[in-house]
Amino acid sequence: MKLKPNYRKILESILYLIGEGEKRGEPLTQYQIVKSIFLADTAHLNQFGRPITYDNYSALKFGPVPEETYDILKPNYDWQGRLGVKGPLWERVQVSQTAFRYVKPERSFDERALSKSDIKALAAALETVRELGFGGVVDHTHKHPAYVDAWGNGDAKRRPMKYALLFEEPDPEGAEHIAHTSAHI
Repeated sequence: MKLKPNYRKILESILYLIGEGEKRGEPLTQYQIVKSIFLADTAHLNQFGRPITYDNYSALKFGPVPEETYDILKPNYDWQGRLGVKGPLWERVQVSQTAFRYVKPERSFDERALSKSDIKALAAALETVRELGFGGVVDHTHKHPAYVDAWGNGDAKRRPMKYALLFEEPDPEGAEHIAHTSAHI
């Protein structure tokens, strides 16, 4: 079961997070962005019955990753085909062999695209990611039941996570409903 990601909400969520990093003078890495979106999506799903981005999740070595969000942050993303824009709306600055910071957004996030509860969940998730730091976030997200189920013994590079396990109580029917809803948003 795959969800149809809400590309606009993913983009606006990323812009929101990058903007918050800029405000604090602490540019965000791709790791901080994807973990913030994971934490925000799961918190919003469990509090309000829907995720923010409708992104699909995969288990990778350093934890859960929202697939489309991760792809948008890469340099070869299909901007025109997926979002109808010429290219990235931010600068991507390499800070190590595998880490990049995202800075100088071309615009603020569109407040019409994200609800107040979306913004609150994203802000809380970003604060958690900042407080826990890299190692703390790894520890925290590696304990999530959906990650544990997908990663198994860790012999793969990437495994899909079961959406039903993102709920506090596993909910296959709820996951089916979310998947159906995602196709009509």
